[in-house]
Amino acid sequence: DSSWCFVSDHGVRQSMRELVKDHTAHVSAAKKLSEFVVREFGEENQLNQMSFLITGEKPEQEVPVEDLPTISLITSLFKAKQFLPQLIENTVGQTIFEQKCEWIILDANPKGEDEDYQILKPFLEKHSNIKYERLEEDPGIYAVWNMAIKKSTGQFLTNINADDRRSPDALEKQAKLLLKNPEASLVYNDSFIVHEPNVSWDKISAGCQKYNFEQFSKEAMLRGNLPHNNPMWRKELHDKHGFFEEKYRSASDWDFWLRCAFAGETFVKHPKVLGIYYFNPKGMSTNKENDSWKRQEEKEIFLKYKNTLENSKKKDIIL
Repeated sequence: DSSWCFVSDHGVRQSMRELVKDHTAHVSAAKKLSEFVVREFGEENQLNQMSFLITGEKPEQEVPVEDLPTISLITSLFKAKQFLPQLIENTVGQTIFEQKCEWIILDANPKGEDEDYQILKPFLEKHSNIKYERLEEDPGIYAVWNMAIKKSTGQFLTNINADDRRSPDALEKQAKLLLKNPEASLVYNDSFIVHEPNVSWDKISAGCQKYNFEQFSKEAMLRGNLPHNNPMWRKELHDKHGFFEEKYRSASDWDFWLRCAFAGETFVKHPKVLGIYYFNPKGMSTNKENDSWKRQEEKEIFLKYKNTLENSKKKDIIL
């Protein structure tokens, strides 16, 4: 009595049979359809269309890649062989890596074996824009960042952490937003949070936990480190406000962003989720064994800028 054997030409069962028969072709078609839907009906495009209907003004033209300045990627490396292969794949696979990026890698493991270097070596030979140097001692992550910044030649900077990842077009999107907003000195974004190492962008599951950072303000910066693990900023910030404070082991980036914000700099948030943050149980800022001194650092920084904010408000009231 089953009608399975007598399916109609355009019925659901016939479509299911065709899907099983030529699964690869259907998957390819589905991906193209998905890309079309995201491109034509994504949030950003819908917002632009609504804005045009209301104001009659067309959205700003897309920034051509050719107009982007050089971007210096800085990496402090220390016994990272577990993360290196995928890190390299994720970084050199960025849409603008060959055209617009230089990658400065400083190895802070002077007495270790050459395992990290051996993984990097083929890529150093292939990509002239990757610069590797092994340090004679480990001065701490922020000292390494400062050294890399001083060696950099780009107008824009971003840190590439060994255990974190970005979407394939993250650097391009960050750089374009920063270029389109000359009043902003830094761009940041939300990131997915993962608890397993080396989760690539295409393996992020639906409903994955993520950071939902606030829009920028001094108060929001005091509530948390909005730029977090993968911001992009203008190199000129270091000409105006100095470098990362090397006495801190975990929170010096928060300290520096607060220093910039309280000096009048503004940051802008990208509307897309562009990063992956690995909650590394052995990481400097996520290892529970570091909680005591880490909290002390954060408390010191918080109180310094909280007092600055309160004093400035008192002056405003008096004036």
